[in-house]
Amino acid sequence: MPPPSRPPVVRPVPGQRTFYRLAAILLVVGLLYWAKSILIPIALAVLLAFALSPLAVWLERRGLGRAAGSLLVSVAALGLLGGLGYVAVSQGRQLAVDFEKPEYEANLRDKFGPVLGLVDRLEHLGAAAGADPVEKPGGQPARTDTPVPGQPVGGSAPVPVTVVPPKGAKALEWLPSLALPAAEGLATALLVAVLTIFLLIQREGMRDRLLALAGRRQLTTTTRALEDAGRRVSRFLLLQACTNAAMGLVVCVGLYLAGVPYAALWGLLTAALRFVPYVGIWLSALFPLTLALAHFPGWTPALLVLAVYAGFDLVLTNVIEPLLFGHGTGVSAVALLVAAAFWAFLWGPVGLLLAVPLTVCLVVLGEHIPSLTFLRTMLGEEAQVDPAARFFHRVLSRQPDEAALLVGEQAVGRPLLDVYDDVILPAVAQAKTERDQGDLSADDEREFYRTARQVMNGVLAGTRVDAGAADTPTGGARAVGCSTKGEADRLALYMLRDVARPAGCEVELVPAAKLVEAVAARVGRGEDVSACIGAVSPGGLAQAAGLCKELRRRFPKLEVVVGRWGVTEDRAGTEKFLADAGASAVTWQLRETVAAVAPAAPPKEEPAGPATPAQPGQVSVPA
Repeated sequence: MPPPSRPPVVRPVPGQRTFYRLAAILLVVGLLYWAKSILIPIALAVLLAFALSPLAVWLERRGLGRAAGSLLVSVAALGLLGGLGYVAVSQGRQLAVDFEKPEYEANLRDKFGPVLGLVDRLEHLGAAAGADPVEKPGGQPARTDTPVPGQPVGGSAPVPVTVVPPKGAKALEWLPSLALPAAEGLATALLVAVLTIFLLIQREGMRDRLLALAGRRQLTTTTRALEDAGRRVSRFLLLQACTNAAMGLVVCVGLYLAGVPYAALWGLLTAALRFVPYVGIWLSALFPLTLALAHFPGWTPALLVLAVYAGFDLVLTNVIEPLLFGHGTGVSAVALLVAAAFWAFLWGPVGLLLAVPLTVCLVVLGEHIPSLTFLRTMLGEEAQVDPAARFFHRVLSRQPDEAALLVGEQAVGRPLLDVYDDVILPAVAQAKTERDQGDLSADDEREFYRTARQVMNGVLAGTRVDAGAADTPTGGARAVGCSTKGEADRLALYMLRDVARPAGCEVELVPAAKLVEAVAARVGRGEDVSACIGAVSPGGLAQAAGLCKELRRRFPKLEVVVGRWGVTEDRAGTEKFLADAGASAVTWQLRETVAAVAPAAPPKEEPAGPATPAQPGQVSVPA
């Protein structure tokens, strides 16, 4: 019977994955905006549950039951928030009445009179420039008055009549328009309170449900993500609430001593708006600053307001918070600002409050779920770029000094082998890959290898072996190495020679055409020698296999090592192919190659660089 046919392989269209990701993101954003009336209470409840969870656990460990402890913490927190809200509303209502006082307008005009006068003059000039009067034939402007029905032409204007509603009618008039928002706010607050209590009581059950949804295969990843997110968000919210409360208290006392009215209201506003990263503190300072300008005739109270906000915020941001938060939330400053704007656009003022915790959760997901790594890259505090990629970028962009500084920093306190394996060799393999794919021109590739060689000869000159010192006998193991194809393979073999010599192995570099001859000369002198074939991927595999066959045919007992450095997807297939051709070992990193050619003398763990990074001027051009 003929073998069953395999299903056709469906290859993704270029850009298809990006299109699907973009479509999924747009769909999620649309759902967040459309269902915000449902999601906002849930998000607030989860936020409060995260913030109150440490206190509930503390009470539970002190002997109080889970239900009683959760209920006590929730009622206390909600009562505190309700009391603060009542104080803010009552003072805000009185402030709205006070702002109608004429002396406030007079104080503002005294302070900003020149500016307001300039604005008025500009408005009058603009109105005069836009006027187009209609003139009579005799040169006088014509009257443009239009007779009003019921009024005699040329008569006096009618006396305006104002209808005064009875006392209490104005309040009753606004009652229907205020009833619906008040009812919605009360219902939302009640839902948040109930959800918070149930989330605290059943926090273990909710965690088990999430683990069940993730499945057994993702059990470890989900567990770590939940623990990391819970720890970061709970710690951030608790410490942020404490620091914000301290800031609000200091603002309240400072403004009270300065004589600014409604100091308690400004303290509460500061504590709430400071949850908005970077800009919230100055938004909260805008209101008492404006009131100080309007309430007092002089400038001193306004300057005191600025001093209170700026002084304590600097101390809190630069001294206290770094000690409390440690490494912070793991989110970059730019990402926090963008997240605040994004969530404010979706959910309004509540989005500003939830911006930081939600962004922290996204970063945690990006750290633990491979398919969401882009979230960590976009929002994370540190750029997830390995030193090899940074070195490749600097060399490719014709910045040899920056590349030298980078390698010098990586070489401090590290063995030369690690610097080659982790920084320079992966960058060389990347350059060869880019050239093979057509993304790198031949001139750029040659310039890349030339600059990389400069950095090796300059920054690492104190630890590498000079080109003329390779033939000096060391008394240890000996190997003959050759490159299969191109400058990348030769550069990799130079690195192998540099790191093999401290390990007690002399590596003689010869062209591929003279490999067999060089090995034969060493064997003829009775030396214990091995062969090393360098083949940086991609390319060079067929040439390496051909050399292995030739060496194995001439020297059946010779140790033949193939350094297949770089990224190789099918390692098992490559190893089998080269082993069938006669290779004794296939290595993927320089440290493995050194261990194969000098097994009796492992590399010495000596620092590769000087005590301080090398300066750009130390880079020298090789002979």
